[in-house]
Amino acid sequence: MNFEFLLASIILGFSTSPNCAMLCLPVLAPPMVGEKKTVQSSLMGTFVFSMGRLIAYLLVGSVVVALGFSSLTSMSALWRKGATVALWVFTLLYGIWMAFRWPNSFACPAKRYAQLPLLILGLLVGITPCIPLGMIVLYSTLAESLIDAWLVYILFWASNTIFIVLAGVLSGWIGGKLRSKISPNRVRRICGMTLAFVGFLYFISILV
Repeated sequence: MNFEFLLASIILGFSTSPNCAMLCLPVLAPPMVGEKKTVQSSLMGTFVFSMGRLIAYLLVGSVVVALGFSSLTSMSALWRKGATVALWVFTLLYGIWMAFRWPNSFACPAKRYAQLPLLILGLLVGITPCIPLGMIVLYSTLAESLIDAWLVYILFWASNTIFIVLAGVLSGWIGGKLRSKISPNRVRRICGMTLAFVGFLYFISILV
């Protein structure tokens, strides 16, 4: 694989980073504002969210290499609906847990593993079809092997994540300012209900 091919992956990732940040912000901002207490914890949470996206990209890349782009496009409608339903259900449940801490048992994964919901959220966002993902999937079909395809996705992800990290850290900083003026529980509840509403909007998008 030549240098120009890899450089194009970086340029594609960086050029679509603002668009991806805007698409990720509705699901990333509520947990950052409502749950993260410092800039450092927001940075870690955004990193975990982004790692979920990377895992999703590598999975998509493996499917493209295994089945071929034509097979993937033939089931694009099913892929879009399945990914959107999963994202709808998870954001709804996560939002309810954030807002009302239900279920509040020790066995609740969101309580035992604070970063796990963000990893799953990033994974579901990463596999949900969008224009930037479609562009890199199409471009990765030019790769000569699975390793080359993975390298394309990793470089795309690394350059694409810049604005997402900035958005996540900024959301955490805003959350810190809000909690200094408003009850932290109230901030968390509002953010949880916002995330649940975002999940409802994903549900609406399935119907149209």
